[in-house]
Amino acid sequence: RSQNMHLLTFCASILLDVPSASGNQTVLPSSCDDKGFLTLEAGWAYRSNPDHYLPDSCHSLQSVGAGNVILDVSQGKLRFDAPHLHFDGHFLIEGGSADNGCFTLAGDITIGSRTATVIHFRRCTSRLPGGAIQSWGRFTVGHDTLLLRFEDCSSKRSGGGFYAHGSTTIGGNATVNFVNCSSQEQGGGYFTGTNNITGNASVSFDTCSSTESGGCFFADRKSSIQGSARVTFDNCSSRSSGGGFRARDSTIQDNAIVSFHACSSDGQGGGLAARYIRVIGHST
Repeated sequence: RSQNMHLLTFCASILLDVPSASGNQTVLPSSCDDKGFLTLEAGWAYRSNPDHYLPDSCHSLQSVGAGNVILDVSQGKLRFDAPHLHFDGHFLIEGGSADNGCFTLAGDITIGSRTATVIHFRRCTSRLPGGAIQSWGRFTVGHDTLLLRFEDCSSKRSGGGFYAHGSTTIGGNATVNFVNCSSQEQGGGYFTGTNNITGNASVSFDTCSSTESGGCFFADRKSSIQGSARVTFDNCSSRSSGGGFRARDSTIQDNAIVSFHACSSDGQGGGLAARYIRVIGHST
Protein backbone atom coordinates (compact mmCIF):
# COMPACT_ATOMS: atom_id res chain seq x y z
CA ARG A 1 0.00 0.00 0.00
CA SER A 2 2.85 2.37 0.85
CA GLN A 3 4.40 1.92 -2.61
CA ASN A 4 1.05 2.59 -4.27
CA MET A 5 0.54 5.81 -2.30
CA HIS A 6 4.03 7.06 -3.22
CA LEU A 7 3.33 6.25 -6.85
CA LEU A 8 0.01 8.12 -6.78
CA THR A 9 1.63 11.16 -5.20
CA PHE A 10 4.30 11.17 -7.89
CA CYS A 11 1.70 10.83 -10.66
CA ALA A 12 -0.39 13.65 -9.23
CA SER A 13 2.60 16.00 -9.13
CA ILE A 14 3.20 15.35 -12.83
CA LEU A 15 -0.34 16.20 -13.77
CA LEU A 16 -0.52 19.37 -11.74
CA ASP A 17 2.37 20.81 -13.76
CA VAL A 18 0.72 20.19 -17.13
CA PRO A 19 -0.21 23.34 -19.09
CA SER A 20 -3.78 23.69 -20.31
CA ALA A 21 -2.71 24.00 -23.93
CA SER A 22 -0.53 21.82 -26.12
CA GLY A 23 1.30 22.36 -29.39
CA ASN A 24 -0.12 19.08 -30.69
CA GLN A 25 -3.90 19.29 -31.02
CA THR A 26 -6.54 17.26 -32.83
CA VAL A 27 -10.19 16.22 -32.62
CA LEU A 28 -11.01 13.31 -30.31
CA PRO A 29 -12.15 10.23 -32.31
CA SER A 30 -15.78 9.14 -31.98
CA SER A 31 -15.12 5.41 -32.18
CA CYS A 32 -12.77 2.76 -30.82
CA ASP A 33 -10.97 -0.15 -32.42
CA ASP A 34 -12.62 -3.54 -32.79
CA LYS A 35 -11.47 -4.51 -29.28
CA GLY A 36 -13.08 -1.46 -27.66
CA PHE A 37 -9.86 0.53 -27.11
CA LEU A 38 -9.36 4.22 -27.81
CA THR A 39 -5.61 4.82 -27.86
CA LEU A 40 -4.41 8.39 -27.39
CA GLU A 41 -0.92 9.82 -27.76
CA ALA A 42 0.67 11.32 -24.65
CA GLY A 43 1.67 14.93 -25.17
CA TRP A 44 -1.36 15.65 -27.39
CA ALA A 45 -4.52 17.63 -26.67
CA TYR A 46 -7.73 16.03 -27.98
CA ARG A 47 -10.70 18.33 -28.46
CA SER A 48 -14.27 17.06 -28.13
CA ASN A 49 -17.13 18.26 -30.30
CA PRO A 50 -20.39 19.47 -28.72
CA ASP A 51 -22.15 16.46 -27.09
CA HIS A 52 -19.36 14.12 -28.12
CA TYR A 53 -20.62 10.53 -27.83
CA LEU A 54 -18.65 7.32 -27.40
CA PRO A 55 -20.78 4.17 -27.92
CA ASP A 56 -21.02 1.29 -25.47
CA SER A 57 -18.47 -0.67 -27.53
CA CYS A 58 -15.81 1.81 -26.30
CA HIS A 59 -14.71 0.62 -22.88
CA SER A 60 -11.03 1.58 -22.57
CA LEU A 61 -9.05 4.80 -22.95
CA GLN A 62 -5.31 4.32 -22.89
CA SER A 63 -2.34 6.59 -23.43
CA VAL A 64 0.88 5.63 -25.18
CA GLY A 65 4.21 7.36 -24.73
CA ALA A 66 5.57 9.40 -21.85
CA GLY A 67 3.61 12.31 -20.40
CA ASN A 68 -0.05 13.20 -20.23
CA VAL A 69 -3.07 13.13 -22.50
CA ILE A 70 -5.15 16.32 -22.43
CA LEU A 71 -8.87 16.00 -23.17
CA ASP A 72 -10.22 19.46 -24.03
CA VAL A 73 -13.97 19.39 -23.40
CA SER A 74 -14.44 23.16 -23.31
CA GLN A 75 -16.65 23.00 -26.42
CA GLY A 76 -18.73 20.01 -25.38
CA LYS A 77 -18.92 17.24 -22.80
CA LEU A 78 -18.15 13.56 -23.39
CA ARG A 79 -20.86 10.94 -23.01
CA PHE A 80 -19.96 7.32 -22.24
CA ASP A 81 -22.43 4.42 -22.46
CA ALA A 82 -20.08 1.51 -21.71
CA PRO A 83 -20.95 -0.32 -18.45
CA HIS A 84 -17.24 -0.63 -17.53
CA LEU A 85 -14.64 2.05 -18.24
CA HIS A 86 -10.89 1.54 -17.99
CA PHE A 87 -8.40 4.38 -18.04
CA ASP A 88 -4.71 3.55 -18.38
CA GLY A 89 -2.24 6.41 -18.16
CA HIS A 90 -2.38 10.07 -17.13
CA PHE A 91 -5.35 12.16 -18.27
CA LEU A 92 -6.06 15.83 -17.73
CA ILE A 93 -9.68 16.71 -18.57
CA GLU A 94 -9.96 20.45 -19.15
CA GLY A 95 -13.32 22.21 -18.94
CA GLY A 96 -14.02 25.78 -19.91
CA SER A 97 -16.82 28.16 -20.74
CA ALA A 98 -19.25 25.66 -22.29
CA ASP A 99 -21.08 25.37 -18.95
CA ASN A 100 -22.34 21.86 -19.68
CA GLY A 101 -20.00 19.70 -17.61
CA CYS A 102 -17.20 17.41 -18.73
CA PHE A 103 -18.45 13.77 -18.58
CA THR A 104 -21.92 12.23 -18.67
CA LEU A 105 -22.16 8.56 -17.68
CA ALA A 106 -25.47 7.11 -18.84
CA GLY A 107 -25.61 3.69 -17.19
CA ASP A 108 -23.98 1.66 -14.42
CA ILE A 109 -20.28 2.50 -14.55
CA THR A 110 -17.19 0.92 -13.03
CA ILE A 111 -14.02 2.95 -13.43
CA GLY A 112 -10.86 0.94 -13.09
CA SER A 113 -7.32 0.90 -14.38
CA ARG A 114 -4.77 -1.72 -15.32
CA THR A 115 -1.76 0.46 -14.55
CA ALA A 116 -0.99 3.47 -12.34
CA THR A 117 -3.57 5.98 -13.54
CA VAL A 118 -4.45 9.58 -12.78
CA ILE A 119 -7.71 11.16 -13.99
CA HIS A 120 -7.67 14.88 -13.26
CA PHE A 121 -10.72 17.09 -13.93
CA ARG A 122 -9.90 20.80 -13.98
CA ARG A 123 -12.14 23.85 -14.46
CA CYS A 124 -15.23 21.84 -15.36
CA THR A 125 -18.45 23.84 -14.99
CA SER A 126 -22.12 23.07 -15.56
CA ARG A 127 -25.49 24.75 -15.32
CA LEU A 128 -26.83 21.23 -14.56
CA PRO A 129 -25.93 18.86 -11.69
CA GLY A 130 -22.32 17.69 -11.76
CA GLY A 131 -19.66 20.21 -12.72
CA ALA A 132 -17.24 17.50 -13.90
CA ILE A 133 -19.16 14.19 -13.86
CA GLN A 134 -22.88 13.53 -14.08
CA SER A 135 -23.73 9.87 -13.44
CA TRP A 136 -27.21 8.35 -13.69
CA GLY A 137 -26.61 4.73 -12.65
CA ARG A 138 -24.42 2.92 -10.13
CA PHE A 139 -20.91 4.37 -10.06
CA THR A 140 -17.99 2.33 -8.75
CA VAL A 141 -14.36 3.36 -8.32
CA GLY A 142 -11.95 0.81 -7.01
CA HIS A 143 -8.36 0.08 -7.92
CA ASP A 144 -5.08 0.13 -6.05
CA THR A 145 -3.40 2.57 -8.44
CA LEU A 146 -6.18 5.00 -9.36
CA LEU A 147 -6.21 8.67 -8.42
CA LEU A 148 -9.33 10.68 -9.32
CA ARG A 149 -9.02 14.44 -8.79
CA PHE A 150 -11.52 17.31 -9.17
CA GLU A 151 -10.07 20.82 -9.13
CA ASP A 152 -11.77 24.22 -9.59
CA CYS A 153 -15.04 22.60 -10.72
CA SER A 154 -18.51 24.06 -10.15
CA SER A 155 -22.21 23.53 -10.76
CA LYS A 156 -25.18 25.89 -10.71
CA ARG A 157 -27.12 22.95 -9.27
CA SER A 158 -25.78 20.15 -6.99
CA GLY A 159 -22.43 18.37 -7.05
CA GLY A 160 -19.79 20.94 -7.94
CA GLY A 161 -17.32 18.22 -8.89
CA PHE A 162 -19.30 14.99 -9.06
CA TYR A 163 -23.05 14.30 -9.12
CA ALA A 164 -24.35 10.72 -8.85
CA HIS A 165 -28.10 10.27 -9.08
CA GLY A 166 -27.89 6.64 -7.96
CA SER A 167 -25.32 4.96 -5.70
CA THR A 168 -21.55 5.26 -5.53
CA THR A 169 -18.86 2.96 -4.17
CA ILE A 170 -15.26 4.04 -3.68
CA GLY A 171 -13.09 1.14 -2.59
CA GLY A 172 -9.77 -0.66 -2.87
CA ASN A 173 -6.88 1.75 -2.43
CA ALA A 174 -8.44 4.37 -4.69
CA THR A 175 -7.76 8.02 -3.90
CA VAL A 176 -10.32 10.76 -4.70
CA ASN A 177 -9.57 14.46 -4.14
CA PHE A 178 -11.88 17.49 -4.38
CA VAL A 179 -10.11 20.87 -4.38
CA ASN A 180 -11.80 24.27 -4.59
CA CYS A 181 -15.12 22.97 -5.94
CA SER A 182 -18.50 24.64 -5.40
CA SER A 183 -22.22 24.34 -6.08
CA GLN A 184 -25.18 26.68 -5.85
CA GLU A 185 -27.32 23.93 -4.33
CA GLN A 186 -26.14 20.84 -2.38
CA GLY A 187 -22.75 19.14 -2.23
CA GLY A 188 -20.04 21.62 -3.14
CA GLY A 189 -17.68 18.81 -4.16
CA TYR A 190 -19.69 15.59 -4.21
CA PHE A 191 -23.41 14.76 -4.30
CA THR A 192 -24.71 11.20 -4.29
CA GLY A 193 -27.93 9.33 -3.59
CA THR A 194 -26.31 6.48 -1.62
CA ASN A 195 -22.63 6.41 -0.70
CA ASN A 196 -20.23 3.63 0.30
CA ILE A 197 -16.56 4.39 0.98
CA THR A 198 -14.76 1.21 1.94
CA GLY A 199 -11.51 -0.76 1.91
CA ASN A 200 -8.43 1.44 2.14
CA ALA A 201 -9.93 4.22 0.04
CA SER A 202 -8.99 7.81 0.75
CA VAL A 203 -11.34 10.72 -0.02
CA SER A 204 -10.36 14.31 0.74
CA PHE A 205 -12.08 17.68 0.41
CA ASP A 206 -10.18 20.97 0.48
CA THR A 207 -11.83 24.41 0.32
CA CYS A 208 -15.17 23.37 -1.18
CA SER A 209 -18.47 25.16 -0.58
CA SER A 210 -22.20 25.08 -1.31
CA THR A 211 -25.03 27.59 -1.10
CA GLU A 212 -27.31 24.95 0.46
CA SER A 213 -26.46 21.86 2.56
CA GLY A 214 -23.26 19.83 2.46
CA GLY A 215 -20.49 22.29 1.77
CA CYS A 216 -18.20 19.51 0.56
CA PHE A 217 -20.29 16.32 0.50
CA PHE A 218 -24.03 15.59 0.43
CA ALA A 219 -25.52 12.08 0.67
CA ASP A 220 -29.22 12.29 -0.13
CA ARG A 221 -30.20 8.91 1.33
CA LYS A 222 -27.59 6.78 3.10
CA SER A 223 -23.86 7.02 3.64
CA SER A 224 -21.52 4.29 4.84
CA ILE A 225 -17.82 4.81 5.58
CA GLN A 226 -16.22 1.56 6.63
CA GLY A 227 -13.19 -0.71 6.55
CA SER A 228 -9.99 1.31 6.87
CA ALA A 229 -11.27 4.18 4.73
CA ARG A 230 -10.17 7.76 5.43
CA VAL A 231 -12.29 10.85 4.69
CA THR A 232 -10.96 14.34 5.47
CA PHE A 233 -12.67 17.73 5.29
CA ASP A 234 -10.61 20.92 5.30
CA ASN A 235 -11.96 24.47 5.00
CA CYS A 236 -15.44 23.39 3.92
CA SER A 237 -18.46 25.68 4.23
CA SER A 238 -22.18 25.92 3.50
CA ARG A 239 -24.82 28.59 3.95
CA SER A 240 -27.25 26.00 5.29
CA SER A 241 -26.41 22.82 7.29
CA GLY A 242 -23.41 20.51 7.26
CA GLY A 243 -20.45 22.73 6.48
CA GLY A 244 -18.40 19.67 5.57
CA PHE A 245 -20.82 16.74 5.27
CA ARG A 246 -24.63 16.45 5.18
CA ALA A 247 -26.34 13.04 5.24
CA ARG A 248 -29.81 11.81 6.11
CA ASP A 249 -28.52 8.50 7.48
CA SER A 250 -24.81 7.96 8.13
CA THR A 251 -22.81 4.99 9.46
CA ILE A 252 -19.10 5.12 10.28
CA GLN A 253 -17.74 1.74 11.28
CA ASP A 254 -14.82 -0.72 11.51
CA ASN A 255 -11.55 1.25 11.49
CA ALA A 256 -12.71 4.15 9.36
CA ILE A 257 -11.57 7.67 10.21
CA VAL A 258 -13.48 10.86 9.37
CA SER A 259 -11.89 14.20 10.28
CA PHE A 260 -12.93 17.85 10.01
CA HIS A 261 -10.76 20.95 10.15
CA ALA A 262 -11.85 24.59 9.88
CA CYS A 263 -15.32 23.79 8.49
CA SER A 264 -18.36 26.02 9.03
CA SER A 265 -22.05 26.50 8.21
CA ASP A 266 -24.62 29.23 8.71
CA GLY A 267 -27.05 26.60 10.01
CA GLN A 268 -26.64 23.31 11.88
CA GLY A 269 -23.42 21.32 11.98
CA GLY A 270 -20.31 23.22 11.05
CA GLY A 271 -18.61 19.93 10.22
CA LEU A 272 -21.34 17.26 10.04
CA ALA A 273 -25.14 17.35 10.02
CA ALA A 274 -27.15 14.10 9.89
CA ARG A 275 -30.64 13.01 10.84
CA TYR A 276 -29.30 9.63 11.98
CA ILE A 277 -25.66 8.80 12.67
CA ARG A 278 -24.00 5.63 14.00
CA VAL A 279 -20.33 5.30 14.94
CA ILE A 280 -19.47 1.61 15.40
CA GLY A 281 -16.39 -0.44 16.21
CA HIS A 282 -12.99 1.27 16.27
CA SER A 283 -13.96 4.05 13.89
CA THR A 284 -13.15 7.67 14.70
